Amino acid sequence: MNGEITGKEMVLKSKRKWFWVGMAVALFLPPMPGFIFGFSLLTEKSYRREALIIICWTIIWAAFMFWLGQYILGARLITPPSIVAI
Repeated sequence: MNGEITGKEMVLKSKRKWFWVGMAVALFLPPMPGFIFGFSLLTEKSYRREALIIICWTIIWAAFMFWLGQYILGARLITPPSIVAI
C-alpha cells in the first residue's frame, strides 16, 4: 500500500467548513483560486453541489469586480498618476 493510489473517494471531516473556506477563497482572492478550489471539489461526487455554488459565486464576484473597476475609472473617482498634473 505504500504509494499506491486506490479508487477511494475523498472524505472531509466537515463538509460545511470546506464549503465556507471555498467561499472565502472566492471572495477575498482573485478569481483563479476560486475556480481551482471549485473545480477540484467538482471532481468528487459528494461535493458537486458545493463546488457549483463556489464556481458560480466566483463568476458573479469576478464580473462585479470588473464592473466596479470600470465604473470607478469611468467616473474618475481614481485617476491614474500619469494623468494628474504636477
